[in-house]
Formats: sequence, C-alpha cells, structure tokens
Amino acid sequence: MAFDLVIDYIEFFGSPIVTMIDYLGFFAPQMMVIVVTMVLWARIKLLMFYYLFCVLDWQWLNAQLKMHFKQPRPVGYNSDNSPTAQYETFSRGHNYGMPSGHAAITVYSLTFLLLCAPVLTPYSIAGMVIVAITLFQRFTNKRHTAEQLAAGAAEGFLLANIAYWVASSVY
Repeated sequence: MAFDLVIDYIEFFGSPIVTMIDYLGFFAPQMMVIVVTMVLWARIKLLMFYYLFCVLDWQWLNAQLKMHFKQPRPVGYNSDNSPTAQYETFSRGHNYGMPSGHAAITVYSLTFLLLCAPVLTPYSIAGMVIVAITLFQRFTNKRHTAEQLAAGAAEGFLLANIAYWVASSVY
C-alpha cells in the first residue's frame, strides 16, 4: 500500500519527523482556524464572523453525525504510542469515527479561505499542506478509515460552501 511505503520512508529518517507530522496532523484544526481568522480579519471582518460561527456550529453537527452513524474507529485506534495519543479522548460520540472531525474542520477552513480569496497565497498553500498532513496523520495513526476521512472532507467542503453562500448573500 502507498501509505506503508511513505511510513517506511519517514521512519527511515527517524522519530523527530514522525513526531512533527503527528503533532501537525493532530493540532491542524486549531492551526487552520487561526490562519483563516488572521486572513479574514485583515480583509473581510464580516466573513470572519460567519466563518467562526460555523466552526462552532460544526462541532455540534459533527457530534450529531457521529451519533447517527455510530461507525467505530479502525481496529487498533487506541493502542498506538503516537506522541499525540495522550491528547486523544474518545467520549460523547467521539469514540465513533464517521465522519472525521479533523478532516471536516481542516477542509472547511481551507475551502472557506479559497472561496474568500481564490488566488493562491502562502496561506492557502500552507492550508493545503496542513490538510494533507492531517489526512495522512489520522489515517496512519488508525484514528479513521479512508471512508471516514472522505466523509469528513465532504462535510467540511459542503459546510464551507453553504456558509460562504449565506455570508456573501448578506455581505
């Protein structure tokens, strides 16, 4: 499998790279919220408030979807020794994996940013890298299956388009 080759390659270079990828993937939602808020604060404050409002709504929506689907996380999700395993708490629906919250919020943030500023900037390129690292980290650490990540990404993409459509119709 392609991911196994990438993991072997990364592990060849040692644990610091694996640790860095793990932390970047785990804390990606927070990083994306900060980056998008900074960009929107400097440009369009009204859109920033819509963005942040939907981030808060998204947390409720994602928990409801997890409780609806009740699809378990992959086998072995709680048995790894990744650096961020200590931060993983699975309660109130979070022990379910469908859809991936990390995928949803990072894709939501990137999509909203690209809708607000459709030109490639260092921020949007950084966002693309963060999304890729997040998906990689969540899959390789057995937090989600590929289907759960795809569902989360679709959720984030759809929510960003709806949020931007509502915000731009008011703006």
